[in-house]
Amino acid sequence: MKTQLAFSRTKDSNKKKVIFNTANLLIVLAIISILYYSLIGFFNNRLIIIFKTDIVGLHKVYYDVGEGFNEGDTVGTVLEKKEGSQRLVFDLPSKRIYKLRFDPGDKIGNIEIESIVFKQGFSEQEIINQFISYNDLKVEGERGHTLRLVSTGEDPYLSTTVLSGAEIGKYQKVIFIALSIILGIVLFFLLKKYTNHLELASRLVRKTTQSKFFTTCLRLVLYSLDIVLLISSIYIKIVYFSNTIGVPINIKVKMYSLALLLLLAFLLSLLKKFRYRFFLAASINLLLTSLIFADLVYNSYFNDVLTVSVLSYASQLSTVASSVGELINIKYLVLFGDLVVLFFVGCFIIKFKSIQVSSGVVRSTRIFWTIGLLFSIVLFTNLTSEIKKDEGHIYSSNFSHKDLIKYLGVINYHFYDAFQVVKSSVNKPELSKKRVSEINAWIDNHRQESFKEKNEYFNLANNKNLILLQSESFQNFLIGLRIGGEEVTPNINEFARNSIYFENFYDQTHLGRTSDGEFVAMNSMYPLSVGALSMTYPGNKFTSLPHLFNKIGYTTFATSPFRGDFWNRAVMHSNFGFVNSAYVKEYKITGDNIIGLGLSDEIFYEQVIPKLMSLPQPFFSFMINLTNHHPYSDISQIKELDIGDLEGTLLGNYLHSAHYADKAFGRLIALLKESGLYNNTVIAFYGDHDAGIPETDIALVSNNPNTGVFLKKTVDKVPFIIHIPEYNKPRTIETVTGHLDISPTLAYLFGLDISDSFFMGKNMLTNQQIQDVVISRDGSYVTNDHVYAFETCYDNKGDAIGSDACADELETAKKILNISDEVVQTNFLANKRH
Repeated sequence: MKTQLAFSRTKDSNKKKVIFNTANLLIVLAIISILYYSLIGFFNNRLIIIFKTDIVGLHKVYYDVGEGFNEGDTVGTVLEKKEGSQRLVFDLPSKRIYKLRFDPGDKIGNIEIESIVFKQGFSEQEIINQFISYNDLKVEGERGHTLRLVSTGEDPYLSTTVLSGAEIGKYQKVIFIALSIILGIVLFFLLKKYTNHLELASRLVRKTTQSKFFTTCLRLVLYSLDIVLLISSIYIKIVYFSNTIGVPINIKVKMYSLALLLLLAFLLSLLKKFRYRFFLAASINLLLTSLIFADLVYNSYFNDVLTVSVLSYASQLSTVASSVGELINIKYLVLFGDLVVLFFVGCFIIKFKSIQVSSGVVRSTRIFWTIGLLFSIVLFTNLTSEIKKDEGHIYSSNFSHKDLIKYLGVINYHFYDAFQVVKSSVNKPELSKKRVSEINAWIDNHRQESFKEKNEYFNLANNKNLILLQSESFQNFLIGLRIGGEEVTPNINEFARNSIYFENFYDQTHLGRTSDGEFVAMNSMYPLSVGALSMTYPGNKFTSLPHLFNKIGYTTFATSPFRGDFWNRAVMHSNFGFVNSAYVKEYKITGDNIIGLGLSDEIFYEQVIPKLMSLPQPFFSFMINLTNHHPYSDISQIKELDIGDLEGTLLGNYLHSAHYADKAFGRLIALLKESGLYNNTVIAFYGDHDAGIPETDIALVSNNPNTGVFLKKTVDKVPFIIHIPEYNKPRTIETVTGHLDISPTLAYLFGLDISDSFFMGKNMLTNQQIQDVVISRDGSYVTNDHVYAFETCYDNKGDAIGSDACADELETAKKILNISDEVVQTNFLANKRH
């Protein structure tokens, strides 16, 4: 049977057929042209590394676009064991890049780097000699064409000096757009001149090629025009989205995105009627385009992308909706350009009663898209395997949703996010009425025990401001520490001497690190055993400390000079009850005031004071600093201590970094005094988590005689200090405490009503001895009398004792951790508990 594509209508119009086919053929050719350039990464910078290694694991490249190195600005790949040289290509954003850093895995091994090329558009630059090594990444042999390195696994990396050159790709983009327009005009006139009828076009192809194959291909493309348009259009929008938000995706991720589109194409090809299929494909295009558009708008405000959890969290979206006009960039509207054309094409199609093709074309088309389906299955099988292995902890411990887009693509990410929500819903434990009553009874009893006493501290800070400062990686062994006779943290030492200082305050964070520090401090609940709660349950309801302050008329304000999407911070802070917030876009950041991750602590404090002064008083301000962040390598401009043999080591770098953090803290206190806020503001200071320093190194500088597991557990302390203005009774509290105790203690100090709270920690200012067990997420715990860790019970001197001494507290720990997990996993607090 002769293959034909024919339109049937009462009054057929050859002219309209020609316009229809010409317009759509033009779109296909233009999209294929743009698709080609996106595939070869025309718009992206690239770092190409050729090397040999026996290290299996995640290899990452950090890029500094003016905000320092941070976990959000990275690209990475998981390497499997392979003989011979490997060529890694890292796609980087088309922005000016100031520095590059290469992290060759996190395991001990050998690396032999043959070449490092920085590609800017069409130009290439060999930069192997610009890299220097850090953190025991030892360079063996002379520097030359080849770098021979030995990694110790203690976060080694190579970093470049400052790269030169203006923003990459600016003029190349202009040239490409101009060429695309010219190409489109030329194609239009050529088709107008030579394509008077679809059959004429077919005969022209056949005459030129003398092949039925090309004629058949042309007919297949025309019959599958709607599907081709959908695939090409959405694929280009995925690449456009990634380039727009500065999150580069490599060719592998582009293939994963294409795999999803091929799956949609196969499903569409099952529809026999072209007319229905066209409108379904256009609807899918509109839906996915709208999703990408919404992501761009949301990113303009929150520097993040939408999630199912956020969509269910209306208060976040209302903030965006109130200023949507300001958030929409005119260039975003280009996403809908193809849909405008499809609208007019659809108006033309709807006038026809039917669009018929032979059964041979239908069969051939389905075979074609079935092949695409097989290709899709292969790619998704590989992706599923990567997610399951998760060797680089990309999916289980990601820092932001945008970080996942680097490995999935924006549309695949949304499907992944939806799958995770469905998976959580299916696996969500159901609580019986009996269990609900048991949980309510436990928290009611716990609350009464912790708050039943009213001593001199209760409501002592009534109507005063509160600044709660979460200090990055600040451990307790620094307090009072001297190196070479000089205090490492003189300002915080003085602050502790004149305040209430909890010297046995244990780190209760887990895999969520900084985000756990924020969550546990604000909610007095335990972190998750796997992953970060801020990324897994951002839409849950919590009875957080800021909510309590809001109830009594306080202004609540959260701030950090970093990205709001990092650890999903903007969403979580709003969920916690902070009405006002300020992140990186609210601060003036230049190359001169960046140390490590971003804005230096001193400049952060100088810029945040005017913001605090503008807040209606009384206020509760939660502040998060940055500078003292692992790996503490950016210290060249802040070195002041004479640390002798420790110079150049991880511990030595940490001491320099902590000394600077202390200096900046002293500056904060001075600024608060100058502004007049100091005398009416309670200042609470705590470390968010441990510093990642080996416990044996800490024992060495702090003269700690303990060893082994007992040392590891007992050294994991951070400071917590509360300064109350006009209260001249400094005190050091030796009772074991931890992060969970921050909110109950501050609530007690300010006389807040906690009758509806779910604080699992204790009020540390009570004179009564209540539940002195400090539990960690891994099931270990500390009391005033003994320690339980790694299935061993120790007395307070570090000697192993019988397990019976720890049995009661061990059961208590399991019970409490189970309650915390059940409350989180079932969103227990979203419903009335009684």
